[in-house]
Amino acid sequence: MIRYNRKTALTHLVCMQVIMALILALVLPCYPARAETEGLPDKLSLVCSSGAGAWDIGVTLNMKGKFKGSYHDSDMGDGGAGYDATVHYSHFSGSFKIKKKDGFRYTVKVTDVSLKQKPGKEKIKQGALYKSEDVKLEKGKYTLYCPGLPMDQLPEEAREWLTFACFIGKTDSLLDGYVLYKKGDDPYYGERP
Repeated sequence: MIRYNRKTALTHLVCMQVIMALILALVLPCYPARAETEGLPDKLSLVCSSGAGAWDIGVTLNMKGKFKGSYHDSDMGDGGAGYDATVHYSHFSGSFKIKKKDGFRYTVKVTDVSLKQKPGKEKIKQGALYKSEDVKLEKGKYTLYCPGLPMDQLPEEAREWLTFACFIGKTDSLLDGYVLYKKGDDPYYGERP
C-alpha cells in the first residue's frame, strides 16, 4: 500500500496540471477557438452556380479550418473523335482561418489551396472528354454572411448574383442561408443544414 502525505499529493497534482497545460498547448492551436465559430454548423456546404448552364463550384468548409471542393462544367454537343460532350472538372482542398465580425458576419481568410489533379489532363470516358482544369476556391479574404442578415446589407454584387442565379432575395427581406463572398467574385450560397 502506497501512502501519500500532503507534500507528495500536492507534487502529483502540480505535475498533472503541468502535463494537462502542455497537452492543451499542443492541441488547441490546431483548431480555431470555438467562440470564433459558435453558432455555425461544424460543416457548411456552399455552391457557386448559374441558374442557366451546367456548371458549378462546390465547397465544404469544416469549421476546424479545412475545406474541400470540386468544379464541373458540362458542354453537351462539344464533341470530337470518340466523344459527344466535354466535361471540365477539378478537385481541390485547403485551409482557412475564420474570425467572427458580428452576429451575422465572419471573416474567412483562405490561406492554402491545392489541386488534387494536374490541370490539362484529358481522358475519354462513356462518350465524354474529361478535362482537368485549374478552377478552385482562390486564396484571399472572404466574408461569410449568415441567416437572418437583412438582404440590403449584402454587397450589391452578391445580392444581384443571388437574385439572378439562385432566385434568392427577390421578395425576401432576410437572408435565409449562408453566403461566402469575396469582392469581385461570384458568391457561394449554402442553405441551412
